[in-house]
Amino acid sequence: MQSPDDSALLRQFVEDQSDEAFAGLVARHVNLVYSVALRQLGNAHDAEEVTQAVFIILAKKAAGLRRAQALSSWLFQTTRLTSNNFVRAEMRRRKREEEAHMQSLLSATRAEAWPKIAPLLDSAVAALCEKDRRAVLARFYEVRELGRRPPPPDGNPRYSASATSAATWPKRFPRGRRPWTSPTN
Repeated sequence: MQSPDDSALLRQFVEDQSDEAFAGLVARHVNLVYSVALRQLGNAHDAEEVTQAVFIILAKKAAGLRRAQALSSWLFQTTRLTSNNFVRAEMRRRKREEEAHMQSLLSATRAEAWPKIAPLLDSAVAALCEKDRRAVLARFYEVRELGRRPPPPDGNPRYSASATSAATWPKRFPRGRRPWTSPTN
């Protein structure tokens, strides 16, 4: 005996609520749906979830499907869309979890938060470019103020930054012109 085609099984499922007809559709197309989901997601467990979701959608929308429409094409497109929705939902879920984790870190007291943050600190500093890493190390690890010269060893004010800039003023701006004033004729 020849097995019924997709449209006959679909009609039987819609009209008679036949579990055997729906099981036949699932058995016929489960590999197609699973393989499309697996290619889209790259994870077998997620592909199984999407496969189940696609067949649930088929059960809900079976009455609205056109009889002439190829069921395999509809399942392919539905699997792609469901996989995309699944990826978006997972991204939103992960973002919410990260935000909740960060909020828990922020709400924790300083003593509680430091053991959680400390292991991440050195790897974050190591990931910086050389120039930024030197600045962070100088400011926070060596506790120096950036942009300031260290005081001269003997405390001689002649070598301080203000004395140096006053001594070089005539060389940088000849004829008494200052950079913030407009030239006069």
